[in-house]
Amino acid sequence: MVATDGGIGKTARVSMHFTDIEQGDRGIAYLDQRLTAVMNRRSRSRTLLVTFGDMMALASGDRAWGEDLGLKHDMDVLSFMAGSRNWYPAISMMKALDLLSRALHQYDERICYGGSMGGYAALKYSSRIGADRVVAYMPQFSIDSRDVNDSRYSRHFNQAENADMAISPQDVSGAVVLVSDPGFLPDERHIERIVTEVARPVERIKVRNAEHSVTGIMAGSEMFRRILNVAAGQASAQSLAIAIREKRRNHPLAVRIFLRKLIERHPDWLAKRISIDRRRYDLKWTQLFRIFFHTQMMRNDRLWRRAERLIVRSLRARLGLSDCGDSFYLMSHHGTILCAAEDGKMFTATVSDVIADEVRPIHFSKEASGDNFYGGCRVVLHRHGVAFVKGDQYLTAERTGNKEFSAKEIGFWQMFGLC
Repeated sequence: MVATDGGIGKTARVSMHFTDIEQGDRGIAYLDQRLTAVMNRRSRSRTLLVTFGDMMALASGDRAWGEDLGLKHDMDVLSFMAGSRNWYPAISMMKALDLLSRALHQYDERICYGGSMGGYAALKYSSRIGADRVVAYMPQFSIDSRDVNDSRYSRHFNQAENADMAISPQDVSGAVVLVSDPGFLPDERHIERIVTEVARPVERIKVRNAEHSVTGIMAGSEMFRRILNVAAGQASAQSLAIAIREKRRNHPLAVRIFLRKLIERHPDWLAKRISIDRRRYDLKWTQLFRIFFHTQMMRNDRLWRRAERLIVRSLRARLGLSDCGDSFYLMSHHGTILCAAEDGKMFTATVSDVIADEVRPIHFSKEASGDNFYGGCRVVLHRHGVAFVKGDQYLTAERTGNKEFSAKEIGFWQMFGLC
């Protein structure tokens, strides 16, 4: 069945009436220029997961954000995908929900789920959907800067479609779980308004050092199941603390956010921590910190430059005072890692090899002369990194991974960075 409505600007059409999608089928249930709704009834479940894509997951054919999560938990899925970063305007959503209303209420339970823009929609339309549970990651209360002191989304604000669209108590139904980083003020402003305005109990799951990357850091069907249990009252938010900590510690985004905060707030402590002797402290995250300081995403960052200076300064002090030296990986300007071989020589490896603990760092010994040595080479510490000298020749690394003592002079970019 195809329906049109000239009241939505250009012709809005429903490519297939919702009830035309039988059990076991999948297809587009609603389509107009503002949004697409994709229905998957292949689980033949009595529970419907209604998902809303975020601003990075826009409509594209029959793409359906969050569909895999629902199917893994034996739920049917109705996925709304915005046609642009429009925050799911009511002019299209109400039309879609009117057409889909009968099918929505065929289910015994309805769960709304989304992140950021999708988290806003999951809350905003939960009452209209008749949701029993709502899980919203970093949702906005409104993208109208008059409602919340936040200009991040101002360029997407449309007066005709987004004005007077703040979340109200009448919009929200079911048990609500909000997942966010309480230390990230821009999102916390929205969370505080939502908690104040919805006038109902709200369960909060706190993911620290995630900022606005909570959805990515918390991804996974098992974590989603546990969050649904919190929404169902079968578990507490506190019971997820250990699992959340493990997810956060092992995710690159969380590591980078944590690093940035440490550089800004505790630079001297961080420099000391990164230059720790791994023979005494078998700390996997210390190794990861070292490697992440040398990834391309931080190499040109002002924080990277500040951290590099601190680490080099710390290393210089430690090697200057210690009789046992210390162990470090070194990175060439090509991105290859200089590591220690069994025979005391050096070889090159990749970042992946280091993270997988398949190679060993180089240990610098301090000789009676006061100079630092490794494998018969003199180690020269410089504010730009480390250089190795044998006779009058400096060690250089090639893009292929080859290395040799072949230069009488080197530029700062040819030195090896500490990691």
